[in-house]
Amino acid sequence: MEKDLLEAFARYLDSRSALVGQASNSGPLAITISRQMGSGGIEIAELLADRLAERSRQAWMVFDKNLAETVWKDHNLPGPVGPFFQEGLTQAVRDTVQEILGIRMTGSQMVEHTVATILRLASLGNAIFVGRGANIITANQKSVLYVRLMAPFAKRVRQIEEHHRLSTQEAVELVSTTDE
Repeated sequence: MEKDLLEAFARYLDSRSALVGQASNSGPLAITISRQMGSGGIEIAELLADRLAERSRQAWMVFDKNLAETVWKDHNLPGPVGPFFQEGLTQAVRDTVQEILGIRMTGSQMVEHTVATILRLASLGNAIFVGRGANIITANQKSVLYVRLMAPFAKRVRQIEEHHRLSTQEAVELVSTTDE
């Protein structure tokens, strides 16, 4: 992600810091970031967490792919299968592991556990959620700030090329597919 873009966003956050203070008066603040693929959601969330920690002198946590691990711990789910429920694995792999271990976890059960964990973490505050439907899950929460990140198509393609080490054509196809 380009440093000038991150710094511009940091300046924007500084100018909007009064909103963060106002929101925290209604309860512990949590933030959700929904984004277009390649718009720099994780980088911006980490920058935001650092800035907010500096100002509040309290730690802020960013939840993205690490949310699955938190869900497993929150609900005392069996440890050995946790890694087999992360993104990118086929359902066949998940089913095989569950069958071998004699454990059955349906997709709807995982969704229920994830929703409960997101709501719990949001109620504690000092949490930034990148994607994972957190903006929808927390829609009725008064102390959640919602951010939507968008970026020009060409910048997102460059970001995906670099991050995933793809050719330009592969990155264009991936960004186009997720946009659809």
